[in-house]
Formats: sequence, structure tokens, C-alpha cells
Amino acid sequence: MSCMCVSQLAAFAKSLQNLPLNTLASLIPTDLPQLAMVGGMASGTTTASAVASASGQAKLRAALRLGLPPFPISLPELGKLEAAALVAGTTGTHALTANASVALQRMAMSINAHLPSPLQLMMELLQPLAEPLMKLLAMVQAIEATRAVFGVNLALPGAMPQLSAAMSARAKLAAAADIDIQAAMNLGSYARLMRATAALGFHLARPRGAARFSTALSAAAGLPIPPLAVAVPEMNTLANLLTALRPLQKSVLGVNMRLPNALQLLAAAISALTANLAEPLALSAEAQAAVSETAAWGSQCSAVPSALDLGMDLKAMAAIQVGELPLDLLPDLDGFATAARLGESTGVQIWTNSPCSSCRFF
Repeated sequence: MSCMCVSQLAAFAKSLQNLPLNTLASLIPTDLPQLAMVGGMASGTTTASAVASASGQAKLRAALRLGLPPFPISLPELGKLEAAALVAGTTGTHALTANASVALQRMAMSINAHLPSPLQLMMELLQPLAEPLMKLLAMVQAIEATRAVFGVNLALPGAMPQLSAAMSARAKLAAAADIDIQAAMNLGSYARLMRATAALGFHLARPRGAARFSTALSAAAGLPIPPLAVAVPEMNTLANLLTALRPLQKSVLGVNMRLPNALQLLAAAISALTANLAEPLALSAEAQAAVSETAAWGSQCSAVPSALDLGMDLKAMAAIQVGELPLDLLPDLDGFATAARLGESTGVQIWTNSPCSSCRFF
């Protein structure tokens, strides 16, 4: 049985009150368009580079020779499956087991009993700072992606010339690749299906794996979904805001946010970052177009690298009538998935399957 731990949740909500959020928000630049552009290129290029490499292209050609038909499952149905997988993986509550009805009822009771008050407290604290917090998250993600993909720290002197050289090199790699984007995206959809079903305990590539999954879906038809006392959009908003705060638990721009003078150090680091980004990228028009195109199709194919590593499992999918899986019978767990993501976004162990010393719920 999954329980949203009231003790952990209350302690986390209280800890937010001790953060210098207003001061932090005042440090975040209002507009860094070049950072957004660079971060987007880095994020998409991560996938593109994996697929465009020699080994990636070899795996892609081998996967395409399997002749998998166009993915027959709609995005909403695949999303429902991934929501059920998220609930199972995060909270331990599986929608396709014999005790699913009791487990969901218990989970709903816990959410309804424990979440409304801390959610209101956290929303009152964070909602007024939503814009700067989301900019903080975007800034950190762009900086980390640029460092991971191009090996460049945007906060250090000389960052933009280094980044220009790294981008030009990646543009040549991508330009040399011959990628069928639609076929690659098709493989990515199969990978998403296989990951989600595996999270629910069903391995489609194994003998009778698809039959077992279909039987479980049929058994789940009409599963009653207990109502939640908190609105899904509000939980989703709070999850996004808490995700934006996660960098504060470690470091931002190389600044240890636990240091007493962290905010002063962060202000200096942001000033250096802003100065660096004022310098334009030294890219030819051809190189910039190639990098932009690579980033665009890379962002579309984010699930492809994992598909290329499926090997024989992907081959087995060619023999399965994926379109006949009765996914329309899967219960809609969107609210529970959002609650699960909210718990994950705190960065602490909110969900538990056993009582703690102060628990009065189990």
C-alpha cells in the first residue's frame, strides 16, 4: 500500500519557508535569449549525436531492417500507459494487479488526507515567484546541457569562442549523418511502449508477454478510480515549481547553495554568465543552420537512443500485433501520476510502503 508520508511532507513544506526565495528571485536575469537558444541546441544535440555517431547509425540501420510497422498506438493511449508506469515505479501501486482497486483506494485516502494543507502552504509561498523560479530552472538546465554536450562552462571566461568551436564540430558530425527522422521516431515509440509495460511487470518481447499484458488489461476494465481532493492542474503547477527549486539542494553555476555567502557568490556567477552571453557566437550561417536543424530533430527523437539498445527485444516486437493490445481498457491514472511526480519533485522520500515511527495512517 502506498502512503504519502505526512511527516515528510510537512517537514519539506516547512523547510521551504527558510529559503531566501525573494532574494534569490531578484538575482535571476529577466531575459537571456542566447542562453535559451544555446540550451535548446545542446539538449537536442545530445540525442542527435548519439544517433549520428558511427555506432548509432549502425544500430539504427539494423533496427530499421526489422521492418517494424508504423506505431499503431495513439499518443493519448501511450500517455495513459506511461502514467500508470510512473505510478507503479514511484509509489509501488500497480494498476494491473489483483489488488489494484484496494491499493488505489488506499493511495487516494492518503493523498486526500495529507496533501491539501501542505499543497496550499507551498503554493502560497511559491506561486508569486513562479516566473523567476522557472527561469532559474531553464538557466540551470541550459548550462548543464551545454557543459555535458559541448564541454563548455558558460560562466567561465572565454566560453563563447570555445562553444563556437564545439558547435561547429558537432554540426559537421550531424551533417554527415543520413537519418530517416520519421523511421527513427517510430522506433522511439516502440521503446516507450516497452519501457512502460516493463515498469508494470510485463515484458512484451518474452514468450506470451503480450498475451499476459492483454489479459491484465482486460481484467482492469472498469477498475473504479477513486476521486482526489486536490486538482490535477494545481498539483502539476506545484511539481514544476518544486522541480525548479531542486538545483538549490546542490549547486547553481558551481556555487554551493549551502554556503553562508551563497547568494553573493551566485550573484557574481550570474554577472559573469550574463557578460559571456553578451558575446555573439562565432558560427558561420551554414554551421548555425546545421546545429539548429540537428537540435530540432534531436529533440523529436529523444526516445530513439534507448530503442537502439533494445537489440533482440526490438526484433521480437516485429512479431507482435501491437495494435491489438486493448490499451483502451487501461484506467486513467493521470491524477495519481501527477501526485507521484509531485512527490518525486520534492527530492525527498515522500512515498512509502511501510509505516514510519510517527505514522497514524497504516
